[in-house]
Amino acid sequence: MSTQSAGKLIKHLIAKNGPMTTQSLFTHIPNHPEQLSLEGEGVLHKKINRDSTLSKPVWEWNFTSAEDIQKYKKL
Repeated sequence: MSTQSAGKLIKHLIAKNGPMTTQSLFTHIPNHPEQLSLEGEGVLHKKINRDSTLSKPVWEWNFTSAEDIQKYKKL
């Protein structure tokens, strides 16, 4: 899988499933190249989720704009 198609697939998964951790993304794409920069294009950013039911905060990937969510929902 090329870096470009891996990035597109990751954006599709986040658009369909909502914010995801890097670990949860790797369960869907086990051969995902670690060098791929998800923040490089400015489409995704990492945000901390401080859910009171969790023992510690979790970093999740989110889209920077709602328009991008709709764009990547359909792969």
